Amino acid sequence: MTFVCDWLPLSLISIQYFYVTRLTFSVSKYGAYPNDNLDDTYGIQLAVSEAIKSGLHNSVVFGFGTYNLSSEIIISYANNLTVIGQGIDKTFLIGNSPSSIFSIKSCQGLIITSLSIDFDPLPFTAGYIVNVNENYLDLQVKPPHQTNINQQVEAILRYDPIAMRPAFDPNTYDMYQRPPPNTTTSLVSPGVLRIPLKEPAKFVVQDPIVVRYAFQKHVIASMDAQDLTI
Repeated sequence: MTFVCDWLPLSLISIQYFYVTRLTFSVSKYGAYPNDNLDDTYGIQLAVSEAIKSGLHNSVVFGFGTYNLSSEIIISYANNLTVIGQGIDKTFLIGNSPSSIFSIKSCQGLIITSLSIDFDPLPFTAGYIVNVNENYLDLQVKPPHQTNINQQVEAILRYDPIAMRPAFDPNTYDMYQRPPPNTTTSLVSPGVLRIPLKEPAKFVVQDPIVVRYAFQKHVIASMDAQDLTI
């Protein structure tokens, strides 16, 4: 019993030391402020890089509101880092270009929590096919998606609106294409977007589809990461 009591104070000191050394890096201290409609990428990247450089178990904290990003935030070689907002309905990271939001490389114990991610403009649109031939298909766009003109379409997939996911089993179908530079979307009539096809597709009228303007990027891209929690 004496042996246990002798070690108890040391254990308490170790626990207290762990919490004392955990550092918090607010993105606002690095110039990233919400709701100002300015690009916050640089300030957020500074906060993340400083948190990683400063040791283990640190946190990068976002405030209330919307942050705008023009390119991806790189999180590399982080150990037990937490990236945290004020809640999924209180902190928003909005991508303003077709890029990843977070690019994660060689991290361990990374947590991204309590925030929402979206894009403006959206890098995709969606709706129902109202006309299709070998050269193009016409899409009745379903709000809140938009009839984005002058966009190059690189991927199209059949969607299941009930399951709210890509169609599966016999309905599974997607296609990828590299259209010529001058081949872009156009408006046929109010709410109807024409999608050029590089080659004939298997889509039919009334198919619900998602049309992507770029398919190379993921919202959160990760490589060589362990214990990643989102």
